[in-house]
Amino acid sequence: SSRNMYIADAANHRIQYWPNGSSSGTTIAGITGGWGSAANRLDMPSDIFVYSNGNFLVADRNNNRIQFFTSGSTSGTSGVTASTGWGGTGRFYGVEPDSANRILASDSSNSALWRNNTVPFGYQGAGGAWNQLNGNQGIAVDPVTGEVYIANT
Repeated sequence: SSRNMYIADAANHRIQYWPNGSSSGTTIAGITGGWGSAANRLDMPSDIFVYSNGNFLVADRNNNRIQFFTSGSTSGTSGVTASTGWGGTGRFYGVEPDSANRILASDSSNSALWRNNTVPFGYQGAGGAWNQLNGNQGIAVDPVTGEVYIANT
């Protein structure tokens, strides 16, 4: 509602925050150019979800995890791992909580949708059948109905 912009800057391994009307951004998670698996680092972040209180979730793709950061985080702030892929093999491209505030993560490499470390949909191999995903990336949750939408390339 404030029209601020949050950017998952994958190649620079960081999350950028651009206040509305600003001509520059600041790093609020990760360290510019400093990829890694420590709690204060990201490796190819591909999505961000910002809660109304300013806390946020990051789909940390190459670290196979969803990281949680609190409002006011800055470059180098440590996040908390909120969710991981099956055996650490997943590649998360999208993240968003569902209507019950469970974390959904779109795992493209396993053709699955995760919900709090379980798989409610997919994980049947890549394909086009009703129970399969293939190249899934983004997620959106309808705030009224709770229906989940998956961008399935």
